[in-house]
Amino acid sequence: MFTLIALLAVVASVATGSLVLARGRRSRDSAQDFVRTGIHTQARVLELRDHEWDLARRGSLTDQRAWFPYVEFNLPDGRSIRGESMTGARPAPARVGELVSVVYDPASPERLMVMQGLAKPGIAGAFSGVLGFFMVGFGIVIFGFWVLLKLVLKVPF
Repeated sequence: MFTLIALLAVVASVATGSLVLARGRRSRDSAQDFVRTGIHTQARVLELRDHEWDLARRGSLTDQRAWFPYVEFNLPDGRSIRGESMTGARPAPARVGELVSVVYDPASPERLMVMQGLAKPGIAGAFSGVLGFFMVGFGIVIFGFWVLLKLVLKVPF
């Protein structure tokens, strides 16, 4: 019974960790592409909008909030653009009235990301990658412990 539980834990940890790692990498790569192809400028933070995620439905006991800067900047042709950052963070990545670096999509300037703090593009993907790495490592450690007990020390289960 112990062998089955240990091996299922290994498979679950490595599989889940691999999926989280892959998703984090895709998220990070997508953010890097946006930053590379976007136009960089300065913007003034007009307001901080909080978005609440109801994690209670997903297994968490509390609601979490993230702060998304709503900014204004001028395009090279002089038009004023306002938009909310596609990335947010907790704590807030900026203060109202602060001048921040942003990158925006030239085809749709309202699509923008603040380049500051934990809202910086790619941060969420990097965190996911680290989490996935540790989950895979945990599965490998469980497997190594099982090998040590079962095959090396010959502990009967």
